[in-house]
Amino acid sequence: MFGFTTPPQRRNDMRPIRNSLLRLEGLETRDVPTTIAGNNQYSVQAGSVLTVSANGGVLTDDFSTDNPNAVLIARRLSPAASSIQPAPVLPANSLTFNSNGSFTFIAPSDYQSGIYGPVTFTYQAVDTTAQINPLSTPATVTITIIAPTNSTKLYATGAGPGGSPLVRVFEASTGNERFSFFPYEQSFTGGVRVATGDLNRDGVDDIVTSPAEGGSARIEVFDGVTGIQISNFFAFNSDFRGGAEIAIGDVDGAVDLLGNRNNEIIVGAGLGGGPRVTVYNATIPVLAANPNVPSDLIVTPFSDFFAYESTFRNGVRVAAGNLAGFAANDKDKRDYIVTGAGPGGGPSVKVFDGRKTIGITLPPANQAFFAFDSGTRGGVSVAVGQFRGDNSADIVVGSGAQDTFRIFDGRSNAQLRELAVQPTDGSITPGLGGSGGSNAAGSTNFGASGSLISTIGVTSGTGGIRVGVTDRNGDGLSDVLVGASSGTLPRLRIFDGNSLAELSNSLIYPSTFLGGVFVGGNSL
Repeated sequence: MFGFTTPPQRRNDMRPIRNSLLRLEGLETRDVPTTIAGNNQYSVQAGSVLTVSANGGVLTDDFSTDNPNAVLIARRLSPAASSIQPAPVLPANSLTFNSNGSFTFIAPSDYQSGIYGPVTFTYQAVDTTAQINPLSTPATVTITIIAPTNSTKLYATGAGPGGSPLVRVFEASTGNERFSFFPYEQSFTGGVRVATGDLNRDGVDDIVTSPAEGGSARIEVFDGVTGIQISNFFAFNSDFRGGAEIAIGDVDGAVDLLGNRNNEIIVGAGLGGGPRVTVYNATIPVLAANPNVPSDLIVTPFSDFFAYESTFRNGVRVAAGNLAGFAANDKDKRDYIVTGAGPGGGPSVKVFDGRKTIGITLPPANQAFFAFDSGTRGGVSVAVGQFRGDNSADIVVGSGAQDTFRIFDGRSNAQLRELAVQPTDGSITPGLGGSGGSNAAGSTNFGASGSLISTIGVTSGTGGIRVGVTDRNGDGLSDVLVGASSGTLPRLRIFDGNSLAELSNSLIYPSTFLGGVFVGGNSL
C-alpha cells in the first residue's frame, strides 16, 4: 500500500477544516485499477491563495517492487472549473498542479460559489513508464470559494469653499459617522471633493479626496478601515490650481495575477483647465507586509483624454459605472466613464469607454445628451447607480442652476425620474450628523470630532445641487445623495432612488457655514 497525507487546510479565519488521507493501493501487482480513497475538499476566501502541500511528495518516491522503474506520479485530468454552468471562465493561471499532488489555487475575488457552485478538478495516479494505465480511479478536488465578509459601503461629505477642508465619512447601512479628518492643511479654504470605493480589496470602501478649487490636483487616498493615508499624488501638473473632480470605478476591467479586479481612480480637471480626464490604475502589492496594516497603493496612469473641446475651461465632472450591464457568464464587467460639464457650461453629459480612450485626445463618446435645457449654463454634477436591479447602472444628473436632479437610463438616455428638491427648515434628522456648536466669539464653529470650520465663506447662493449615490435603506438599490450648494445651509439629504421619498436630512456642518457640501458614495 502506498499512502500520503495532506496537512490540515485552513479557512480565511485560520481554523482547521479537514485532514484528508488519500491512499493509492495495489500498485505492486497492477492487476486492478488503484482506488484513491476519499476526495479532497477545501475552502478558501475569494481573492486569496490556497496552497496544498503533500508531505514527502505524493508518490514521487514510490515505486513498485515488481517494476522499480515505474515511478508513480499524479497527473491532472481536468482544468479547474465551476461545477454549475454557465459560469465565468477561471483565469488560466488559477490552478498550478504538481506531479507530487500538491497544488496552488488562486481564488478570484468576484467568484460566487452560491451561484456557480464550488470549483472542481480531477487527477489520477499514473506510471511514468506508461506501461500500465490507469493506475488509479480519478480523484476529485472540490474547492468552495467563500465570499469575503460583507462589504462595507461608505459615503462621504467634503466642506465646500470658504471653510477648512473637513471630510466626514458615514456607513451607508446605519448613517453613523465612522470618522472625520482633514486631508489638507486646515488653512486651505478651496473646498474638498470626495469619492468612495474599495481600492485595496479589503471589502471596505476607501476615501479619495481632491481640492475643489484654488489648489493643485493633489489626490489623496485614505483606508476606509483605519483612516490611514495610502496614496498621495498629483493628477496633473502641480502648477495647475483649478482643483479636480474625482470618481472610482473598474474602468479597464482587467484581472490581475491573482484573478482579482481592481478599481481605478478617475480624475477630471477643475475650473480653468482643459476638459481633461485622466484614469489611474490603483493596485496593492501582491504580498502585503502586514495584513493588519493597509498597504500603500501603487498608482500608475492608464488613460488620458479630453471629454469636450480643448477650448472648454469650466471643468469636467466625472463618475463611473457599468452602464452596459452584464449576464452571469459575462466576463466584461468594466465600468464606463460619465462626464458632465462644469459651472458655466451647458448641461452636457457624455459616456466613454475608458479602454478606448487610450492614446486618443478627443475620443468619440458612446453616448451624449443634454440632461436639462441646453440654454442653461450652470453645469451639472453626475453620479452612477443601480436603480432597477437589472445588473445595469443608470445616470444621476444634478443641475448646477436649480435644485433638481434627474435619473436617466444608462443605455438609452431616456429620463426615468426627476425630483425638484424642496427647501427645508433648520431641523436635523437625529443620529445623522450634528450642527456643531458656536464658540464664545461666534467667529468659528466646531463640527465633527471638534473639527474647526471657518464661518467666513460664500454668503450668497449659486443655485444647483451636488449629487452622489449610496444604498442608505439596505434594499440593494441606489439612493441619491444631495449636497447643498453654496449660500445655503450645509445639508446632506438622501432620497430613495425609486420612490424619491426623503430618507434623511441633516446639517453636516455648522449652520453658519455657507460654502456648500460635496458628496461622494457608491452602491455598486
